[in-house]
Amino acid sequence: MVQLKKFWKFITAVALMGTIAAVTAACANSSAQSVPVTSSQVSKNLILTSDMVVSEDGPVKPAMDCVLNNVYKPGEKVVFRIRVYDPVTGKPMDNKALSSVTVSLPDGQTFTGRYSGEPEESPTDYFWTATWVIPDNYPTGTISYTATATAVDGRTGKFDNFNVQPSLLTVVQ
Repeated sequence: MVQLKKFWKFITAVALMGTIAAVTAACANSSAQSVPVTSSQVSKNLILTSDMVVSEDGPVKPAMDCVLNNVYKPGEKVVFRIRVYDPVTGKPMDNKALSSVTVSLPDGQTFTGRYSGEPEESPTDYFWTATWVIPDNYPTGTISYTATATAVDGRTGKFDNFNVQPSLLTVVQ
């Protein structure tokens, strides 16, 4: 009886190993049959990412320069940082590849982006920036913004920030 139990354990183990081998082989064969993606199947829309940081200009401590922020007071400068990627190459696009980058507010104001290295003295990264000094009489509350880019070949892309109140640009007194 003991030997019969050992026999069934052995048979079960062999069957389990055979099943695992068969599944592994089937998965390996199915991945080998994948279809390559061509550049015509890739989106032509440019891909944008963006954030906001505190500017060294204005009433901030030097330690706060370029710190992520979304809450500002009138008179402070908002710096919108934008990176634009080519969807075909996956690489960031500079001022030779793009004809324009702009940031727009819902009230119709637009700000032109500038491509540069940061920090200016010894750049470690390159991206687009647009700035806005909040007018003294600007109403308090949350503001959405969009960033758009146009490539020299006519392709375009757009960034819309998350429509979640804590993530929006906020003007306070």
